[in-house]
Amino acid sequence: MKAKKRLLSLLLCGAMLFSLLPTTAFAANNRTVNSASELRSAVNSAGNGDTITLGADIDFSLGDWETIEKVYQSRPVTTTVIQTWIRERLIFSWEVYDRGTSSGAIYLPDDPDGIMYRPNVPDTRGRHLDAYCGLLIKNKNLTINLNGHTLSGTGGASGAGQLYSVLFVTGSSQVTIQGDGRVESDTGTAVTAYGENAKVTINSGNFKGATAAVASLYAAEVVISGGTFEGPDWT
Repeated sequence: MKAKKRLLSLLLCGAMLFSLLPTTAFAANNRTVNSASELRSAVNSAGNGDTITLGADIDFSLGDWETIEKVYQSRPVTTTVIQTWIRERLIFSWEVYDRGTSSGAIYLPDDPDGIMYRPNVPDTRGRHLDAYCGLLIKNKNLTINLNGHTLSGTGGASGAGQLYSVLFVTGSSQVTIQGDGRVESDTGTAVTAYGENAKVTINSGNFKGATAAVASLYAAEVVISGGTFEGPDWT
């Protein structure tokens, strides 16, 4: 009987001592980035709830972009070879871009229909088109702290085939943008949320785009609780 009481006392003492031990909290990581490559690496490796802080201004210049596949869904497209330039025009007149050069009838290797195009003979079809962004965030839950710096996208022309958005948030991403700083594009949008499961929350910062400051496409959610926004003057 005494042995049982002694064992019970030891167990109770052990439980009390264990309860006094400090506990470790598993906090989200905070990583500071100083270049486009570091920012992409941080986003790709980010865990749930991580914060990525800008340590410098980052510019996604011409060609330093990521591909957004099939972002233009079933859009009517008119393709015409004009002298040496291949020009495609979407249904919205401002979405015009050049595909490349040619001296005559040409074949586009990436054309799913395998159509030969002849100078000044337009071909009109509906199809999906790719576009480009500075930073693609897909299926991530994270915070971007601008920290007084600027994320910018420069070069190219407005529309498909050129810079579409500086930040493009899609999939099941939940992205929060905060901190004093700026996101700007001279050809497209500053921030785009795409798809019904994507959500962008903007707490602060300045956002400027040539076509829109912030865009929500295909039922994406955008929550704005702070910040300033500059878009085109359509008047």
